[in-house]
Amino acid sequence: MDRPLTSGNRPEDVRERQVQNHSAKEIQAENRDDVLRHPSSDKRQKINFSPASSGKQWELGKSNLEHKLTTFGDIVYQTCPVTFGAKQHQTKCPPQRSKRQLEMDTLRKQKRKLKKQIRAASSEETNGLLVIWRQLKARHSALSRAEFARKKRSQKRKNQERFIRDPFTFARQLFQQPKSGTLTVERKSSKLI
Repeated sequence: MDRPLTSGNRPEDVRERQVQNHSAKEIQAENRDDVLRHPSSDKRQKINFSPASSGKQWELGKSNLEHKLTTFGDIVYQTCPVTFGAKQHQTKCPPQRSKRQLEMDTLRKQKRKLKKQIRAASSEETNGLLVIWRQLKARHSALSRAEFARKKRSQKRKNQERFIRDPFTFARQLFQQPKSGTLTVERKSSKLI
């Protein structure tokens, strides 16, 4: 069954439409002649590999795992600092002390100073200095209780996080005996026979 040839079905028209639809109209390549004329000065030398039929030389090429890992590490450390840059060494600063801790330090110093004054003071001044010292002591003990409660909460939160992360390891550490002391066995007697 041939179709009747109409004005849109003639072979010339079909061919013309295909050319119009599929022809590359405005493809322009970048002018890269300057790159081709001036090759990179960092051209690597060709490697003189031995032929595949020489089996003994290729056996030497099969190195152990440690050599491969160190070589891979060397390659990574040669290329990555160029790409990502080297990390700058930062000095660790001590953690900042809270207001409560700073106040506890000043109270401790004031209490020491008052103790010295009490020892050197006459009997009339001693009672007044003792009253001041007791006030400082009460304030210091209140702050230390609050600090202890904060540390206890922090430790509890850390333990909960450790338990959630790995419950089996956490439970094993609970029942494991703490390691203490030093081993005093000589090397010769510790070898199994």
